[in-house]
Amino acid sequence: MKAIYIHGFNSAASFGNEKITALEEAGFTVICPDLPGAPLEAIALLEQILQCEDDITLVGTSLGGFYALHLASKHGLKCVLLNPAMTPYSTLAGQVGKHVNLRTGEEWEFTQQHLEDLKSLEVELGNPRVQTLLAVDEGDDLLDYRVAVRMLTMHASVLCFPGGNHRFTHIQEVIPFIKRMQDRMYL
Repeated sequence: MKAIYIHGFNSAASFGNEKITALEEAGFTVICPDLPGAPLEAIALLEQILQCEDDITLVGTSLGGFYALHLASKHGLKCVLLNPAMTPYSTLAGQVGKHVNLRTGEEWEFTQQHLEDLKSLEVELGNPRVQTLLAVDEGDDLLDYRVAVRMLTMHASVLCFPGGNHRFTHIQEVIPFIKRMQDRMYL
């Protein structure tokens, strides 16, 4: 079982990440790329990885969930969305400017063009080739979980957990559902 873990905005893949650890403990081989801040560059890097892999599940958090949905729709892959940013071109509008990645220390700038690039990556929901699992913490302090639930209810299996936060604290409860996806069983 293989998964690509796709991190969120201004973050980095960290092998200390509890979601990555939980996937590995469940038997997944996890690929965890550090993504550039520029959306099209991030997608290009993920596309390169996908060219070398088959039968893979995408697991994305926050902005990574948006990327996972884009790639899953394009390639007919399974995806798990954890507290995803469904409309990052609007939710990240206040982030235009200079940033320092707190994990890598890299300085970079998020621009208006990046918002437009995100908008260009939006997909039409309901691709029948895509098996999607949405899992949200109702206590997400950055994104309104109801947006993802409303947008994906007809197109995904949905798990809502009371409490939690934007980091998504219920990964252990979601692991059995992810494993069922791998077994190609209905969620």
